[in-house]
Order: sequence, then C-alpha cells, then structure tokens
Amino acid sequence: MKSAALVVVASIALAGCEQSPGPPSPQPLVRFLDPGGMDWMNEYANATGVRLELSGIHAIDGRVAFVFGGLEAQPGTLRSVLLRTADGGETWQEVMTPVTASKVQFVAFANRELGWALAAWTVEGPGEIVLHGSDSSGRAWTRLGDIRRSSPWSYPVSMTFDDPSNGEIRLSHLDVGNPDDPPHVELLATTDGGYTWQTTRRLPSEEAAIEEPPRLFTTTCSDGSTWELDLGDMRNPHIVIRRRPRPEDEWILVSTLPTRFSFADGRVLTASDR
Repeated sequence: MKSAALVVVASIALAGCEQSPGPPSPQPLVRFLDPGGMDWMNEYANATGVRLELSGIHAIDGRVAFVFGGLEAQPGTLRSVLLRTADGGETWQEVMTPVTASKVQFVAFANRELGWALAAWTVEGPGEIVLHGSDSSGRAWTRLGDIRRSSPWSYPVSMTFDDPSNGEIRLSHLDVGNPDDPPHVELLATTDGGYTWQTTRRLPSEEAAIEEPPRLFTTTCSDGSTWELDLGDMRNPHIVIRRRPRPEDEWILVSTLPTRFSFADGRVLTASDR
C-alpha cells in the first residue's frame, strides 16, 4: 500500500531491552519520500539497489529523534535522507525533500520546535551545501538557501545553534591541487536563524583533511534520555539504534534499520514491489 508521497519499505515492531547489538525482530516501519523526477544515477540504482548510509543521529526527547545521511548507488551518493520517528523508534518517516548527490551531514535544534539540517554534496569534486529549516519539531522542512563559503573546496565538519538566531558552521578546507592555498578551518556565523552567513574567522590547520567518519554516535536530550546510533564497521555494517531513558538505566534496543533497498524509476521499492 502506498500514497503519492510515501513508499512503505519495511515493517518492524518496537524491541525490548537488550545489551546485545543483535537485530530485533521484526524490523521497524520505514517510509521514504518519492521525490519524482530525480534521475541522477537512476540507471545504477535500478541495477544494484541502494545503500542507506547514515551520518548521525539527533533526538529531541525519548520519543522524537532523527537519523540522517544519504542513499548510495554503486558510483556514489544518489540523494540525501532525513528520517524522523515520533514513537521512540517503532516507525521512521522521511520528512525532508531529498537533495541530489548529497547527504544530510548535521542536524541541530535550538529548542523543541526550531531545527536545521545541513546537506552537503558528496560526489567527487566540489558542490553545493544546502541548509533547511523546520519550525515544527522536524515534521516539515523548508530550504533556507545555499551556504556560501570562500572556497568550493571547503567542507562542513560541524554545525551548532545556541539559540533561534545564532549559529555556527565550521568548514574544513583542503585543496590538494593548490599548494598556495594551505589547509585551514573557516568559521561561518549567522544571526538571523540561518538565512544569511558571514565568515568570522579563518584558522590555519594541519588537520583540515576530512577524516574517516565515526561509526558510533550518541545524542542526549533535555529530558535526560540518550540515543545511540551504531553503524557497525566498514566490513560488517548495520544500523542499530538504542535508547537509554535515564543515565542510570540500561540501553534499550529500539530499531534495526535495513542497510540495503531495491530501487526502480526514482523510488525506493517496497517488499511487495520486488
């Protein structure tokens, strides 16, 4: 069963408390947006399927959380992905219009309602960095605009918001083809909630190169709950999500998401479509 906007991919129930990273059974319900008209690398995706490659997790409380990253085909990134749960991990729904050839790299919230998602081009060569915003606890997102930086070879390494107006994006710059432009870190700041950004500092850095991304992420909420995203290792990847209601509690295994999906004609396929 599918609507015009959503495609049902899998079905999962909430898992019980466990310490083991083994997958709960059955798997949770995941709904992907059907963006339509997106033909970037569709031929490869149709032939090989797509991989869900996640970049991190962010949670608002013990029930509302986000995982984010992109869908990859054999040559590279197909499009971005931002999934939201409002029931503690039992179901996940894509809530942001995908950005072609990009991954959602960072998600930040100033309070329960106001949030930002940063999607960056990840295919070979420089590309755009796009910021989206939400004023509905992440239920819906609006494109705020491109992030302008001094060099196309600068890539985001962090994004923070101290309040609804003031935020910072840290960019790492490394242009291996230009020895006259040494590695550095560029700091961008906004005072209007992400609509405009200005370079505030450029810092010399010997560590500006992009490092191997982490495989374990945690996020702590104002209600004391903590979420964990475990991606396994590169040889044995998995997507395991755990939650701890309070610091003294044990971890609860709440979701194990599929890492691979079939794909055809611009959309992720459901099990019944295979």
